Amino acid sequence: MIKKKVIESRIEIRNLKGIEPTIKAMNNFPNNQDIQENGCGALGVIAFNNEENQIEIRNLKGIEPIIKAMNNFSNNQDIQENGCGALWNIAINNKENQIEIRNLKGIEPIIKSMNNFPNNQDIQENGCGALESIAINNKENQIEIRNLKGIEPIIKAMNNFPNNQVIQYYGCGALRNIAKHNNENQIEIRNLKGIEPIIKAMNNFSNNQDIQENGCGALWNIAFNNKENQIEIRNLKGIEPIIKSMNNFSNNQDIQINGCGALRNIAVNKENQIEIRNLKGIEPIIKSMNNFPNNQDIQINGCGALWNIAVNKENQIEIRNLKGIEPIIKSMNNFPNNQDIQINGCGALWNIAANNEENQIEIRNLKGIEPIIKSMNNFPNNQDIQENGCGALLNIAVNKENQIEINNLKGIEPIIKSMNNFPNNQDIQENGIWALNNISFNNDENQREIKRLNGIELIKKAMNNFPFNQDIQEKGKWVLESLEKIEIDFDFDFIFK
Repeated sequence: MIKKKVIESRIEIRNLKGIEPTIKAMNNFPNNQDIQENGCGALGVIAFNNEENQIEIRNLKGIEPIIKAMNNFSNNQDIQENGCGALWNIAINNKENQIEIRNLKGIEPIIKSMNNFPNNQDIQENGCGALESIAINNKENQIEIRNLKGIEPIIKAMNNFPNNQVIQYYGCGALRNIAKHNNENQIEIRNLKGIEPIIKAMNNFSNNQDIQENGCGALWNIAFNNKENQIEIRNLKGIEPIIKSMNNFSNNQDIQINGCGALRNIAVNKENQIEIRNLKGIEPIIKSMNNFPNNQDIQINGCGALWNIAVNKENQIEIRNLKGIEPIIKSMNNFPNNQDIQINGCGALWNIAANNEENQIEIRNLKGIEPIIKSMNNFPNNQDIQENGCGALLNIAVNKENQIEINNLKGIEPIIKSMNNFPNNQDIQENGIWALNNISFNNDENQREIKRLNGIELIKKAMNNFPFNQDIQEKGKWVLESLEKIEIDFDFDFIFK
């Protein structure tokens, strides 16, 4: 009931034009510390979880006096606490306010406040929260925080207050947002020893779902396309808490999304692929995909994680033993229009089928060849899908029965079309020729189909375009030798199209 009254009061203040006099008071009495403290506090409370009030504060130029107060009274801890809190609440889920705070040089006083009062837990909480909200999905703010040396005080706060769950939660969240798709920030976090406190927070508060969510999310972003960070996470025993978190909170979709995402990026590293298997980390990925078949983010990350993990032969076997092939196929069938799922699904089946006859057979038995072909047909202009689709079919086609199934499902045609559409894409040409080689091996009907669809000309073109690609030259030569012995009537309608 009290909470409801507070919410109603914030709305009432805006409706009665009560925000403007607060801002005017701060502007009229810039040297009055009490007014500045209370003004920052009032705007922070008014902005909390109220989008209209956040907008109103910006429209009334209310962000600037908060920043001025923090700059003018840098030694006043109450003003710093309220100022950080106000900017935090004003920036939450509001892109324009995030930009406005940066434009008004409002990030710097937050960082200064955290550095000036390292032992003040309230300032550290609000500072971490403010930087988390300011950095979310804003590249310029991420860069600005790094340039202003703002990553270090976040890490220090987490190290100084390991038992403060609020600081750990928002610290992990801030590092998560700062690291997203920013390689320099990922490196900076590692150089400042910022990976370790994330892992410690996850271990220390294993029952706190919010910390687990942000911790997994932070490790996900920090590991993205960064080999050194992937290694560092393993060396710091950071894979285990991700897996534990997924197992402990199997019904929390956000943790499952972030956990699968973290394992996906971490598994790019070969040693990490082994470590994930040894820690029983493949099973929670598969469970997550099965438990949340309608969650596209889980399916994207789950397929992506299995794609990377399956580079390892033992992992291919483990995925099959844990019934992990089926959810990949289901995901592709359930979301035929989601290109990310199709890319990752084709990639996962590509790796799972590599040099593994049992998996090749299992994919056919689970009707997994058809969604690969459908994906290639549905997205003829998506080069990633075409590359992975050709790759999946080339591995699956090592099996004789699969060769027949691919032809029966009209799967040769999209390979030919892909090679025709992307003559300058070396990976597609290599995978396409290799797929045609495997599909046609000792199979007269498939050889006739390839020849009928004008495959000889495309193979020769690829060999001419990429004379130094050994696989294209070798596989192309093999296919041509077998095809030139086959005599059939050409499908001129297909060639003309």
